[in-house]
Amino acid sequence: MTKEKFQELNKKHSNHENKNNSKKLLDLAVNILDAVGGKENIKKIDACITRLRVDVNNINKVDSKRIMILGAQGVFKVQSGIQAVFGIESDQLKDLIKDLIGGNAIKRIKTPHKNQSNITKSIDKNLFVSPLSGKLLDLKDVPDEIFSQKIIGDGFAIEPVSGELVSPVNGKIMTVFPTKHAISIMADSGHEILIHFGIDTVKLKGEGFELLVKSGETVQVGQPILRANLEIIKSKASSIITPIIFTNLSKEETVTFEAGAEVKAGQEEVFII
Repeated sequence: MTKEKFQELNKKHSNHENKNNSKKLLDLAVNILDAVGGKENIKKIDACITRLRVDVNNINKVDSKRIMILGAQGVFKVQSGIQAVFGIESDQLKDLIKDLIGGNAIKRIKTPHKNQSNITKSIDKNLFVSPLSGKLLDLKDVPDEIFSQKIIGDGFAIEPVSGELVSPVNGKIMTVFPTKHAISIMADSGHEILIHFGIDTVKLKGEGFELLVKSGETVQVGQPILRANLEIIKSKASSIITPIIFTNLSKEETVTFEAGAEVKAGQEEVFII
C-alpha cells in the first residue's frame, strides 16, 4: 500500500469515527432532555466544563436514576434544579440540548449504557510537570464536591501563588471552555487531563483570564497555556484552588504526590501515576 493510499484510508476512518462520536453525543443529548422532563420543564440550561446545570419548573419530573444510567458520574439536586456531571462533554451537551429545545427534530433512540473504555497508556513520570507554582493539595481540600469526592477522576490540586499555567504534558488541547477558566488536554501518553482554574470561576465569564492556546492546538510540556489574574479571581470567585484531574485513569492507576509540598510551574517529578 502506498503512503498516499494509507493516508486516504486513515482520513476516511477518522471522519467515520468523528461522525459516530457526534451521533452518540446527539443521542445522549436527546435522552438527557427527556430525562429532565422535556423542553417544557426546562427554565434554563448552562454548563461548567464538567457538569450540566439545569433549572427546571418541576423537580419531580426529573429522572435522576435514568440520568445516571445515561452516563452521568453524579447527579445533584440544587434549589432550582439539578447538576449532572458528564465531564468535559458537558458544554457540548448543553449546546446540543439548546438546539433540540429550539426545534430540531431528532429521532428518539434507546438509552445507552455507561461504558468504561480500556485505554493502554505508556506511563513515564518524566512526561508530567507541575502546571502551576504553589502548594500541592489533596482533592479532599477542594471546596467543591465534584472534585473533592473524585466524581470525575483522581488527581490533585494546587493553591497557586502565580497565575501562569503551563501544560503538564506533551499533548493536544481538547477543550477550552468559553469562559477560559478550564482547559482539557489529551496527553501523548493517552491520559485526559482537566485543569479547572479556581472554584466558581465560571461566574467571572472570562474576566481575569488570558488564553494562550486554542482547541486542537498541539502543546509541549511546560508551555504556557493560560495567564490568570489572581487578584481578580480572589476577589470574585470562591477560591483560587485549582484541581488537576485525570478523567480516564484505569482502576489500577492512582495519582501519587506529596500534599503540602511547594512546587514551581514546569517542575518535574511532582507527581506520578
